[in-house]
Amino acid sequence: MICLGDIKDCADLANKIVFETKPERRISIVAGGALMATGDEATKARYAAFIKTNCVSLTKTVVWDALEQFFPRHLGIDDLLHILSRIDVTDSDGGLGLDWHGPKLIERLTSQAELERLVDALLTQLGGTASAGERKETGREKVYFPMIAAAADRILELCPIDQAPIPAIDAAARFGKSIRISPSARKAVGDVTTELQKTSERHRIAFWRFVERLAGHPMLGGRDIESLWDLQYLGWSVKLSVEDIDWLLADGLGRVPDHERRLAINTAMAIWRNLGSSDDLRERIRASVKADAVMAQAFDSWRKPPQHSAEETESRKELERLERRNAVERAKTDKSWVDFAAKLRDNPEEMRNLTPTTTKGADARLFHLWHLLSQTEEVGRKYAIDSVAPLEPMIGPQAAEAVRVGLIAHWRAWEPWLRGTRKDEELNQIRFLDCMGIAGVTLEAKARSAWTAQLSSDDARRAAGYATLELNGFPAWFAALAETKPDEVRAVLSTEITAELNRRSDAPHFGVLQDIARGDRAIAELVASVVLDELEKRTALPTDVLSHVLDIAKRGLPPEQDRLKALAITRFNNATDPTISSLYIGAVFSIDGSAATDAVFARLDQTPVAYQPALVQVVLPHIFGDRYDTRSRLSGTCG
Repeated sequence: MICLGDIKDCADLANKIVFETKPERRISIVAGGALMATGDEATKARYAAFIKTNCVSLTKTVVWDALEQFFPRHLGIDDLLHILSRIDVTDSDGGLGLDWHGPKLIERLTSQAELERLVDALLTQLGGTASAGERKETGREKVYFPMIAAAADRILELCPIDQAPIPAIDAAARFGKSIRISPSARKAVGDVTTELQKTSERHRIAFWRFVERLAGHPMLGGRDIESLWDLQYLGWSVKLSVEDIDWLLADGLGRVPDHERRLAINTAMAIWRNLGSSDDLRERIRASVKADAVMAQAFDSWRKPPQHSAEETESRKELERLERRNAVERAKTDKSWVDFAAKLRDNPEEMRNLTPTTTKGADARLFHLWHLLSQTEEVGRKYAIDSVAPLEPMIGPQAAEAVRVGLIAHWRAWEPWLRGTRKDEELNQIRFLDCMGIAGVTLEAKARSAWTAQLSSDDARRAAGYATLELNGFPAWFAALAETKPDEVRAVLSTEITAELNRRSDAPHFGVLQDIARGDRAIAELVASVVLDELEKRTALPTDVLSHVLDIAKRGLPPEQDRLKALAITRFNNATDPTISSLYIGAVFSIDGSAATDAVFARLDQTPVAYQPALVQVVLPHIFGDRYDTRSRLSGTCG
């Protein structure tokens, strides 16, 4: 990270490369990170315009970072659409791509009209059929769907509850059946269906728009949509209720195409059947449509169902089989949990006699209750669960407290399976008992002040081992453990770091280097000397590994920073790979901006013109384009 004293060096270097160098050395404005951090509004606007004009030739990291910084102030919706239409949106450039950045950009928009315009344009750019259908998603759909879904959801949140703007419905129709069969599509759709589900008025608008959008869909073999089953087959997922029957009948009587009139009565009758087939409701439906010949005939067909083709019959059987299987599985699960929870509420003392954890496993009751707790919405994507409160409504506070105590006892009795001890093919495996241990440590950390000071050396090492297995970075308590038990934490991390560096280049990386690089500064300081020792011995680290190693080393104490600066300048000067050069000089810039500026221009002056574009193109984004450090640079924090 760069101190305030170095900002002028950053800005000067950026402006020289961007705006003042000779044409053959004005590569592309890859010094944009510096301009984003230090430039005035006019300079930022100038840089944003360059991004729009030159997006095709820039690395995707530069483009995504610029959009993240400048949308929608300096790069508006039209600019965004222009950029997306010209670049390969499926290329994440080795980092986070449009599927991650897109929903974040949507969060900044507050105008319903602008959001509707954006969704319409994105759907047009995406192309393809009105519904994704049964085929596999394309790469473009995978990265567009999260952004479109976020925008559609935002539209429905902003508009009145009795309205459903057409672009949001078109987005829901576009996701189609892929919502049910594709994990990424299910994730992408978010709360769009939930929003459409909220009122009968929204059901009504969405229903007929789906019919319009999906008419003639090839998945139906060209036949008309005449039943709720047809719509569900194409992706309709909104559940209709008895309140929807009135508008179905009223709308059906006013529809001109016969198949839409049949669709209205068939859907009303499907609701009637799902509600238990009451005689009163059936007679009300019959009385409403008896004067319309088409709808009356469709009503009568429910007493004598028509014969379906063999293909249609097989499709219906398959859908019914899947729905029946899911319903049975849910019912079994629900029934078992209902009985189990009732038993624990009535007899919470049963949880006080848990079988202690051994090397062979843990108590089954504790395991199942932990597993239930881990799936609650409050927990999310982490193993470090800090509360058993979500269990209380089911099993009562006494049994829930016994679960908390049981998990705390479990972590001390169980030895986590550290990735540094595993074979390559075992790196991606997860052991639930390890996850239970992470939850146990976290529960204890939250309940006891100064808990780390009371740990034995063995328990401190065990807790540190659990921390390396957490999802998405270290648990919140790890920094306190590192401060109180530095030797034990350093020993565990050192072993894991060395093991990760010793893996062959094509083996899965297990992420401890990344977690340290992006984690608390105190943890990086603790192992900076260890990482530097390894870096001095290794001259051919893969670029992604080298990036994490340098991020850790540059956050060390002044002695480590001095060692790193000397080593990095030497390797920058000797490196023949532009990416490697960029990583080393980026580390120098974080320590000494003036020395780095001098080194960059000295290297450029000694580099053949043909090589200069490649060097500058890759070097400067790593120096200035690190979105994780922007806040520190602007606040004046020194790194």
